[in-house]
Amino acid sequence: STTSFQGSLLPAELDFWKEVVLLKEQVSLLEKRESRYKRVFAEKISVFRRACCLLFGYEIHMIEEQHSSSGIPITLLTLHSTYAHNEGDKLEFQYESGRMILLANGYTSCPEVARMVEVFLQNLNSIPAFTANLTVELFNQISMC
Repeated sequence: STTSFQGSLLPAELDFWKEVVLLKEQVSLLEKRESRYKRVFAEKISVFRRACCLLFGYEIHMIEEQHSSSGIPITLLTLHSTYAHNEGDKLEFQYESGRMILLANGYTSCPEVARMVEVFLQNLNSIPAFTANLTVELFNQISMC
């Protein structure tokens, strides 16, 4: 309108711009809050991951999230024992729809680990028993050296 060029705003225009300023302030406040939540969440996750490692002896990394052909989310996890002999000695799991599956790799194929996979996963269907037994075996190997 021509009144805008004259430097004066109609009451409706003034209300509109006041609302725009108010909304921008609200967006800024929400962005700051979101940033703070992200920082706190990252700190808590870091503490939780470190605590799990100290309690159970495994560093756990979520590698990526994929989608299977059915569209169901799949999460890949890597576990590395604090007592592992080599950096490549890792367990790789796939988590999908509440099910955890050990993925075969070079480490799980070596005879000693393959025997534990057969006993604890295939026969007893227990991932916790498998990882606990592996932890004890690795610890015993290190403490005997």
